[in-house]
Amino acid sequence: MELENVKNYGDLVEFFNEREFRDYNEEFREFNVSKLYKIRLKEIDRFPESVAEWSWYRKELKEIGQNVIYYLLYTKEFDKFCFMRQVGDPFKFTCDKNRTQNLPTETRLSLLNKLKGLKYKDDIFNETLENLFDVKEIVKKFFEEYKGIIKRLSKDITIEKVNPELYAQVLMDRIIFLYFLQTKGVLDKKYLSDRYSGKDKDINYYINFLRPLFFDVLNKEHDMSKEVIIKDVDFGKVPYLNGGLFREKDFENESIKIKNDGWKDVFDLLNKYEWVVEEQKGDSTVLTPAILGHIYEKSVIAATQKETGSYYTPEEITNYISMNTIYPYITDRINEKFGTKYRYIYDELLKKKDQKKDHGRREIEMIRFLYFDVLKKLTILDNACGSGAFLVAALYVLIPIYRTCSKILAEKDKENFKKELEEIANMNTVEYYIKRTIITNNLYGVDIQEGAVEICKLRLWLSMVSDVDKNNIEPLPNIDYNIMCGNSLIGFVEAPIDEQFGLFELEKIEPEQRTLTEPKEYQARMEIKTVKEIMRTKGMFVNEYKKTKNSKQAEELKKNIENINEKFRPVLNEKLLREFRDKKIKIEKEELEKLNPFHWGFEFYDVFDPEKPAEERGFDVVIGNPPYGNILSEIEKEIIHSTYKYSTTSEIASPFIEKSQSILKNTGNFSFIITFAITFSKELSKSRELIFNSFEKASLYNFDRDKCRIFSSMSQSVSILVCYNKNKEKHNGIFSSILYREMPDLYKLKTENTTNFLLGNRGFVSIKEKHRLPKLGEKINVDILEKLLRFDKTIDYTINKSGKKLWIRTSGNYWYNAWDREPYKSTKIKPIFINQEYYDIILLLFNSSLFYFWFRIFGDGRDTNSDIYMTIPVLDEKIISSKTLLLKKMREKFLNDLFSKFDSERNRFLTSKVKWHIDLIDLVLGKLYGLSYTEISHILNYDYQVRKGNNLKSPIKEVFTYLVFLNETEERRNSEKELIEFFDTQIIDSLVYEIYFDELKTNLINLVSPYLADISSLISSSEKLNAIKEVYDNLIHDKEILNLINEIKSHKWVKIIENE
Repeated sequence: MELENVKNYGDLVEFFNEREFRDYNEEFREFNVSKLYKIRLKEIDRFPESVAEWSWYRKELKEIGQNVIYYLLYTKEFDKFCFMRQVGDPFKFTCDKNRTQNLPTETRLSLLNKLKGLKYKDDIFNETLENLFDVKEIVKKFFEEYKGIIKRLSKDITIEKVNPELYAQVLMDRIIFLYFLQTKGVLDKKYLSDRYSGKDKDINYYINFLRPLFFDVLNKEHDMSKEVIIKDVDFGKVPYLNGGLFREKDFENESIKIKNDGWKDVFDLLNKYEWVVEEQKGDSTVLTPAILGHIYEKSVIAATQKETGSYYTPEEITNYISMNTIYPYITDRINEKFGTKYRYIYDELLKKKDQKKDHGRREIEMIRFLYFDVLKKLTILDNACGSGAFLVAALYVLIPIYRTCSKILAEKDKENFKKELEEIANMNTVEYYIKRTIITNNLYGVDIQEGAVEICKLRLWLSMVSDVDKNNIEPLPNIDYNIMCGNSLIGFVEAPIDEQFGLFELEKIEPEQRTLTEPKEYQARMEIKTVKEIMRTKGMFVNEYKKTKNSKQAEELKKNIENINEKFRPVLNEKLLREFRDKKIKIEKEELEKLNPFHWGFEFYDVFDPEKPAEERGFDVVIGNPPYGNILSEIEKEIIHSTYKYSTTSEIASPFIEKSQSILKNTGNFSFIITFAITFSKELSKSRELIFNSFEKASLYNFDRDKCRIFSSMSQSVSILVCYNKNKEKHNGIFSSILYREMPDLYKLKTENTTNFLLGNRGFVSIKEKHRLPKLGEKINVDILEKLLRFDKTIDYTINKSGKKLWIRTSGNYWYNAWDREPYKSTKIKPIFINQEYYDIILLLFNSSLFYFWFRIFGDGRDTNSDIYMTIPVLDEKIISSKTLLLKKMREKFLNDLFSKFDSERNRFLTSKVKWHIDLIDLVLGKLYGLSYTEISHILNYDYQVRKGNNLKSPIKEVFTYLVFLNETEERRNSEKELIEFFDTQIIDSLVYEIYFDELKTNLINLVSPYLADISSLISSSEKLNAIKEVYDNLIHDKEILNLINEIKSHKWVKIIENE
């Protein structure tokens, strides 16, 4: 049964049954898709049309719980189906019978192939279901063809001084933009390809059609209600777009020639795919503007990815980071101004009307302040903006806040909102006005790659196009001075302008060059006498340039702005060069220019206006995904070493943190998705110190490279860093999550304060010293660490060169091992020497989940670093000496078991096959360290996704489960002491002795087992407690069992172990 043949609900159930989906629940219409997760089938009246409606269904899915993480939505006619997932983007996969056959070839094939591979998976996740939402396949296929088209087109281009492939890229950027316009109906559906196929072979498509279309039609004002005809070429009704995309570049002169032949291949490729301009619709079967980001990653960066350390960030992450910096920032400003205690301003203040409550006078005052004094003045920067993923996300985070404020103020505060209403009336739609305002007022980006900057601007323009009325399209805003190319790490932040340059530099600029030609609207010419005036004038020009829709005025303004830039950027660079040389940095002028310094106060004058108080200068929010790795050039390392106080030069993300802190306004927030080394690397200790001392609170959320890889093209773990409220008096510390083994719900992440658990070489240290930052996440992890730290000696104390040799593996991932003999030859295996009296306990500890727990918290998830294991607390000698016999037996039996699972062909131990034995070791160790049964259970289940969880064997597993339950609450701990004591000291201890001491020759395991009840399937606490009490009653009335326990406890070795 194929999905396209489904005609009723019975057919739909058959569709899943044929693919071996299991355990159908008729009441909830659910199937198991894997060991852990389910899909629910849900009939809906119609498919959503808006992003908000789709988001509502996704929210509903998240609230179901019960491991239901997928929906299949379908219409009652069974003609439309949509698979939806709880976590991840894209979040839906749509199949519409009525249009499948009419889809472009590649879109249709991708859809059908994905459905074909769908089946049940006996694993934690179902990869075939996740594959439905994966855009890699369609992106990869498109990119491979796209790459070929660029090469093909470049061969037909004749151009001077510019790489033909670079110009082919410029042309394709423009053409793809127009393809998105075609899908909106702004242009005919196949406007470009039809104009090409209808051309006379003697007429050159580029010279006679594309050039005039770009530069004379799309970039020049004209009557859009009439057809445009230039030199007898009819362009039809085409809009004036402005914005710079179709502005003629310096090298685009009439000498450029492009043959006709290659255009057919271009349009054949583009026509094979479905293009949808709305990024937020989240469907995996179409190409949205996000494709430009993927193309950028692959074409601009792929060849040098190791050098740039850049990766395209998925929408789910950009949305999360944007929301978790922007929302708190604007909420804090309201609370600060009005003394309120809002947590979620959108729900608590703005959406009040939706809750059938009207806004009072004070609330209107708040909303007016929010709109005019916070939103319209808000500055958001991505200082490694790439193709614009974060800025697009920030745009969509701000839109609903702007929209709701506008609606409320238009109704309740008309007088104060009058000017805004007039401006909105002059725009295409309210939505267009909001987007234009956000893009020109709020968003800033810098990137070292010029290609990235162009695509970033392209995506922001496309976001505006998605909401326009196709019959009344507005010119695009000029954002050349919002999104800029430069080196974010090198250049001045700000300084008093006159002090920085002095009269000497000003005199270098000829008087006639200080006289700037203004647009006619300004009425007069202005003689500039100081550098500060030039800066102020430039700022004024930039603001007018952003606002104007007039192409001629835009050209005049840009000319004046560039005139200032050309004169003053070299002056700034000269000043910077002198400063570097004063610091003994050996650098030539040409080297500095090649680094492309970016001078923040000069380029973004409105953000760093020197006439503002110092605390008001800088960005309100900084977000992004800076590059990672040891990729700085030698000269950049020298500069950063000499000019940055808190940065290492071995990891480029470190100076990005320091730079972001320096360009952030007081009370500002910043957030990066960043290298996972931010947690464990001692080289980044100073970066963490800066974060700790600069912000009220910081949070780190950590994601493992395997099952929650955020970037499909990388193989390293990553962290999300969020820093709140710069330079507040209070510093609450850096909070961290665990290192997640699989992708969690980003909105339910848990963190704990790391301040008291910063691990140095010899123990725990202050933030000022070199340290590793723990990945804590939950209170129970803190509780366990605190109990371990009650023991003041560490493994370091047990090391002795004349001690007994123990071999350890120096790297691991899911498992760590230690042996009493060399298991095989490897550079990853090394010996250490342990004092005899500690030998058994240390060897068991190295193989335990407790050791794994310590390493996951403090390590990099792979390497067995000596400074980490040396600091693990060890039991007191008194405890160890009394347990020597037991520990020796445990070590011998465990190693026999482990060596029996050695794969000699691949030189590896199948440690997962002895997890039950590791759990038994942890049960004993946990009790000796004083951990509660809840805490021991937590250790046994740590990273259960890869380590199998609690794998204890019966009957110990059942009794252990009873003890965990009985110890869960203080009430049960107090009321059920008798049960706890019996199951713990009489049953568990006796079973452990029986397992390890063959000399006992008892049979307690077989006698106890028949009485034990499985309580895992019982729902209520009272049911579980009654079942445990019944087991207890049966056991204490079985004389044979009691006699055996007594026999075990009376053994001379057991008496020594129990200090009797």
